[in-house]
Amino acid sequence: MSQALNKNHGQVASAGLILLCCTLASLSLFGGSSRVDEPLLLFARVGAIIGVCVAWVLLSRDQLRVVRTPLLFMLALAIMITAQLVPLPPAIWQALPGMDEVVAASRLAGTMENWRPLSLAPAATFNSLMSLLPATAMILCYALLEERHRKSLPIIIVVIAALSVVVAGLQVGGISQLYHYRITNMSVPTGLMANRNHQALLLAFSIPAIAAIAMNRTRGAVPQMSDLLVSGLAFVVVLAMMVSTGSRAGLLLAVVATGLAAFYVWSLLKGGAKRQGSPSRLVNIGGAAVLLGAFAIIAAAMGSGGNSFTRLGEVEVEGDQRMQVIPQLIELSQKFFPFGSGFGSFPDVFQIIEPDDQLNTAYFNNAHNDFAQVIIEGGVVGAAIVIVGLVIGVRASLRLVRVIRTRSRKTSGAEVGLLLVAVGTFITSVIASLFDYPLRTPLIGGLLALAGCIVCDRRLNAGPVVKDIVR
Repeated sequence: MSQALNKNHGQVASAGLILLCCTLASLSLFGGSSRVDEPLLLFARVGAIIGVCVAWVLLSRDQLRVVRTPLLFMLALAIMITAQLVPLPPAIWQALPGMDEVVAASRLAGTMENWRPLSLAPAATFNSLMSLLPATAMILCYALLEERHRKSLPIIIVVIAALSVVVAGLQVGGISQLYHYRITNMSVPTGLMANRNHQALLLAFSIPAIAAIAMNRTRGAVPQMSDLLVSGLAFVVVLAMMVSTGSRAGLLLAVVATGLAAFYVWSLLKGGAKRQGSPSRLVNIGGAAVLLGAFAIIAAAMGSGGNSFTRLGEVEVEGDQRMQVIPQLIELSQKFFPFGSGFGSFPDVFQIIEPDDQLNTAYFNNAHNDFAQVIIEGGVVGAAIVIVGLVIGVRASLRLVRVIRTRSRKTSGAEVGLLLVAVGTFITSVIASLFDYPLRTPLIGGLLALAGCIVCDRRLNAGPVVKDIVR
């Protein structure tokens, strides 16, 4: 009887891995844009809905407990957004902060007695609610995985990044049909994404994953030259493609991701060399070769216009505006404090206070700072939820450092590699969110949800970052 149950459990876990890959495939092909009016997002959401429904049917109660913290996090977001859509009596919505212009317009239109939601853009807020589907699908799919399947997650991330690199190369080669999003950075190797900055972040995710795969193969020992060359070549290609995107924020992401991966690799190799009783001369030589190759390819990439280094000195209207609108962002956060203007409403409410001298052909579809935008749209509750997420991520980062330094025998190399990938995803996402809005793309948001599942997974011997909220 127990053998039959184990066999059935294994089949469900294998189905979960297939479901995870299929859902990620739909997000990779159709979820690289964050625009509300992008038609391809419909296919990404349909894929996410299928993933949620199938995973829910397959999941057991014990498996749901594994991801209770990420699910509660998503539930809090869903409740907050839904509350912004509830129609309110006139006496309530007219008294809300920031409603002065709406009250004046309603008085002129004779609609003062209408019930209105808190959100100033209900359709956009409902779209924000639907945008939680990809992350929810990733969380439920993760709960189905067994240990042998979880080890595949770094490989899956590298495969997605490799596909994006291939598509980007073909785009540069002149195949314009691969720019499949309606609005994108044309003539830029955006790969699977619609935005150069989002492409750079996706590639940054793969750098810790490459390191995790390489060290998991060697089990912490000094690697073979073949393994070192393959992983080094993959790193160099990713780094070169990040430079060629022209993303200035991508340079910072590359430095951070590379530094994190280097700390992990060097710490394990140092311990491996001591255990083997021999110096890691091979590693030093191989590492130097990889660095030289990286500099050579980057130098070659710098020879062409539009790369990240040449764009550092360029002054653009968009770049200037991002700095010029900081006072307006502060004003909006104060105007709608403490309840917010409604998720997705930023483009509409920004027009209320947009200075006339800043009007030009470039427009603001987002604040280009997700932390500021969450405060504007979600108020105190939105900020509180973000703080909870940041606390979980910071604790995961500290745990990674502790685990790498102590190298507990209870923690396998694969588990440490998983934690490395999760922490790398978290740190680079936080940095990218200071300058852009990457988490609003289904693919990036889904990958961050997977990272959240990893750091909250009680099945890992390293222990979860947070204790169960519900027991």
